[in-house]
Amino acid sequence: EKISEDLRAALNAFLYRTGEQNPKFMLVLASNTPEQFDYAINDRLDEMVEFSLPGPEERERLMRLYFDKFVLQPAAEGKKRFKVEQWDYGTVCSKMATLCEGMSGREISKLGVAWQAAVYASENGVLTEKMVLDRCESAVYQHKQKVVSLISFLNSLITLINSF
Repeated sequence: EKISEDLRAALNAFLYRTGEQNPKFMLVLASNTPEQFDYAINDRLDEMVEFSLPGPEERERLMRLYFDKFVLQPAAEGKKRFKVEQWDYGTVCSKMATLCEGMSGREISKLGVAWQAAVYASENGVLTEKMVLDRCESAVYQHKQKVVSLISFLNSLITLINSF
């Protein structure tokens, strides 16, 4: 595989600087595809830690965290055009945590941003339970579309491999 001169220089600098242990230096890498790291890079990693998708309890805590951060706090600060209709927020967060099975923490945080955007996009600046649940259903639908695309890609890859 051919890589650019700049990329090769960066890789060489990385390999040179990480060739030996150093108490003054720590490197943390994060990747959704660690299997794509070069052997020389993997050889320099002391530990690999896998973070699985959030389970039911973690999803519920994330829902509550982001609902508080993106909805309740701005509403409490008295931001113009940012109000929240009264309903049982805890019950709704529990329901959404169940609906969002298989979603990553990042997808759930983006859902929090979508709730906030819904307030600003509304005519009266009031977030309703229906708006929150609609955004959640939309996020779940988008997540499922990504999964379908990934499965389709993997099936194509398997077919290609089997053709050899």
